[in-house]
Amino acid sequence: MQSTGTCQCRAVEYVVNGEAVQVLNCHCTLCREMNGSAFSTYVVIPAQHMRIVRGESSVVHHAVTERAFKHFCKHCGTAIFNSNPTTYPGVYMLYLGTLHNASQLTPAMNIYCDSKLPWIDDIKGMKTFAEAPRRKHPHPR
Repeated sequence: MQSTGTCQCRAVEYVVNGEAVQVLNCHCTLCREMNGSAFSTYVVIPAQHMRIVRGESSVVHHAVTERAFKHFCKHCGTAIFNSNPTTYPGVYMLYLGTLHNASQLTPAMNIYCDSKLPWIDDIKGMKTFAEAPRRKHPHPR
């Protein structure tokens, strides 16, 4: 299977040839802090299955720990993948949202649930809108 992905500004484009090892939601505190989200959804792939076809020089990385690195576009800041060559050698954790076929992939597991935010399990019960609801007044009074 071949998948493609890009950063938000399209400066970086990549191709993945091969199946994902796993698709998962990570609820660890580190992922929440480095991504500013309630959890992160990753597509775990063998590193040799990914090839950057445009903008390789635009991909920079930040050491989030002494072993883990976040790789992102230096122009728009889009996180593209994480690597941890010590703990997970030869594997990349692609950010699901950068893949063009993201809607075809479903996480099979949640990990680090000991640090999961308590309201996550109640998401299905929340109000849902196709778009952001419009306010009658632009500023609260």
